[in-house]
Amino acid sequence: MPPAPAEGPPGTAPEPGGAPGEPGKRRRRRRRRRRGKGKGPVEGEAGGATPTETGDGEPEADDVGALAGGGTEAEEPDNGLEPMNEADEDDDESFPEEGTGAKKVMLIDGLHSEENRVAIVAEGNLDYYEVENQRKKAFKGNIYKAKVVNIAHAIEAAFVEFGGGRHGFMPLNEYCAGALMEHLGDWNEGDKRPPLRPGMEILVQVTKEESAIKGAAVTSYISIAGRYMVMMLGMKRYGISKKITGEKERERIRKQMEKLEYPDHLGFIVRTVGAARPLKDLKADLTNLLKLWDRTVEGARANKAPALLYEEQDIVIRTLRDNYSADVTEVLMNSEAAYRKASAFFDVYYPKQKAKLKMYRNKRPLFGKFNLEEQVERGTQRKVPLPSGGHIVIDRSEALWAIDVNSGRSSKDRDIEDTAFRTNGEAAAEVTRQLRLRDIGGLIVIDFIDMESKSHNKEVERILKEGLKRGKAKSDVTSLGKFGLVAVSRQRMGTSFYDILLKGCDLCGGTGVTPTQDAATVRLLRRLHDELSKDGREAGKEVSVRVAPGLLETLLNQKREDINRLEKLCGGKVAFHADPALSASSFQIENGAPK
Repeated sequence: MPPAPAEGPPGTAPEPGGAPGEPGKRRRRRRRRRRGKGKGPVEGEAGGATPTETGDGEPEADDVGALAGGGTEAEEPDNGLEPMNEADEDDDESFPEEGTGAKKVMLIDGLHSEENRVAIVAEGNLDYYEVENQRKKAFKGNIYKAKVVNIAHAIEAAFVEFGGGRHGFMPLNEYCAGALMEHLGDWNEGDKRPPLRPGMEILVQVTKEESAIKGAAVTSYISIAGRYMVMMLGMKRYGISKKITGEKERERIRKQMEKLEYPDHLGFIVRTVGAARPLKDLKADLTNLLKLWDRTVEGARANKAPALLYEEQDIVIRTLRDNYSADVTEVLMNSEAAYRKASAFFDVYYPKQKAKLKMYRNKRPLFGKFNLEEQVERGTQRKVPLPSGGHIVIDRSEALWAIDVNSGRSSKDRDIEDTAFRTNGEAAAEVTRQLRLRDIGGLIVIDFIDMESKSHNKEVERILKEGLKRGKAKSDVTSLGKFGLVAVSRQRMGTSFYDILLKGCDLCGGTGVTPTQDAATVRLLRRLHDELSKDGREAGKEVSVRVAPGLLETLLNQKREDINRLEKLCGGKVAFHADPALSASSFQIENGAPK
């Protein structure tokens, strides 16, 4: 195998898409196949806190995906971390390569200080996208020492002060006694759980960012993700990711985990990406996680609540940790800072694969080289086209998402049933892709075109469910009903770029509609009539009205006689003032609120 490049950014990256030559690895894989010791590939999803199960008959760790535990406290991997060594050519036992899907290229764009973006491209299509606003403080994944402020038994929840803008919301079923300061290190699953009371100090982890109207959601079932394992507080056994389905593979991992030693009050779950790793890599990852947890506990004992104890990694390390696999042929970046972080990550976990790291120095923008900007823009649009001429429309409400499927100009098929089946099949695949790219979570209702054939309905259901399995988020899907409706409950993995890149419309107040000019004019005249005729109003007193310029022009040109009639009828005066700061069709009477 060629040696890893020297520290520092290498030269200009070659044309993207080509896999770096690694003849040593290819020869090693051929030798393994000839020896017949390969175990077969595992699922291609690269790591990530996936839904897991904890062995035969043991409960699954549902919180792993939702918590999105992080890497280390520093911006770059800690120098004290033990290196993960790839399997040597002469190892007695071979391990399967991770990742078996289409070859991918990972792009890290850190050219602008306001935003960092990460994308994964598979065969020219945007397969993964995430953006991080550098000016917006993120809480999700962080661990805090918090104080219980109130217990609301009516909603079975506790409110905790952890240092955010609002108090954190913790359902009582998310209360782990092992996170109480008085029980750190001595409470195990199955022990009696003391009642939670105001004033108690407890470790919590943020699972959902706070919004404009709600505080952050938190849990005391702490989880911290390493590269190959996830540490879980309050669980005294090991577990294996559900995505590792081969029984022989699971049995091999069980035997490896039995050789490791870990505290009784901590549990560890092997991630999908860890299935291919030898025992020494799992042991090193376990050691790093224990060091990180020890530092977190020391910080909790040394600081008063509220205090930040553990900060989730930034987008560069987090993406490499959760999404890098052997399917990725190149990691291209255009930022020196991103390169340093990625290089430190590869030094710890993949020292022999550092040749995949490349600095991109071409004149053309990194995302433009792969024609991704248009695909990213489509990810924020309400209407998404389908290959055969149809489209889907994505709308967001307070409590759910609604996705409507339309055939549009699609007319290639023999009859309406074939047209509906083709459009629905394309829509099912595109919907799952959009859910993954936009990180849409919660309840999603999809309105497919009605179909008569039961086999067609079953096939559309299959496409939808298979597409949802490609992501790491847990989901639950109902059957396609007679009205063409399917409900999907999907876990939200992170902060959607809806909340990072977009904001509510100031013009329409988020409704998507504004009153017509006629409706706004009539509403203003009615308000004036009401204001001028109020009991106790001084006769002849002037009413001052600030009006948007466009609406004022309509009033003076078309409604002057109506205004004069109101003044004579009520014995008052009206003075209009143009205010460009007001949105179109809006007005404000004296000290009243804008209408």
